[in-house]
Amino acid sequence: MVVNASTQLEAATIIFEGSSNMEHKIIRLPIVKERTGLSRSTIYNKMADKSFPRSVQLGARAIGWYAADIDQWILNRVSASKNEVGA
Repeated sequence: MVVNASTQLEAATIIFEGSSNMEHKIIRLPIVKERTGLSRSTIYNKMADKSFPRSVQLGARAIGWYAADIDQWILNRVSASKNEVGA
């Protein structure tokens, strides 16, 4: 596994060897908050009630989220919002 990250606030690019060279970006909490507009406590509350993507353990005291999961969650919220308006 290869990890590249310049700062804590940037997304880490992790390439899983043996998985068809798939690239998975893991983003940390400040970026998740920025992308979603949610507060830290709201993110954790939504994770607890399973309405937000689960985090990935990166170390003893570090977690992140797959960027694709966060992007999909945002798209789902946009789609749900459009359906509510059109109903």
